Amino acid sequence: MTNQICPICLENIYFLYYKSKKCKCNVRYHLNCINEWYKIDNVCLYCKKKDSNNMTDIRIMINKYIELLVLFMNFIIIFILYIYYGN
Repeated sequence: MTNQICPICLENIYFLYYKSKKCKCNVRYHLNCINEWYKIDNVCLYCKKKDSNNMTDIRIMINKYIELLVLFMNFIIIFILYIYYGN
């Protein structure tokens, strides 16, 4: 992914992002930013197309990323413990 900027907070997006499947403008948002934006209005900031996804869908996506992160961290901890105590 190239250097993307969130249109809500105007900061760089590096890893986790949300992209609507409804609009064709290919805009990406930070998950937290779009979560807050959808509390105000469910439209794309560029094309103004209504997005049928609601905040529950975004929270599910955030939870999936958190679960993957926790799983990865557990793997790293187990690997470090194995290296340290295994030999």
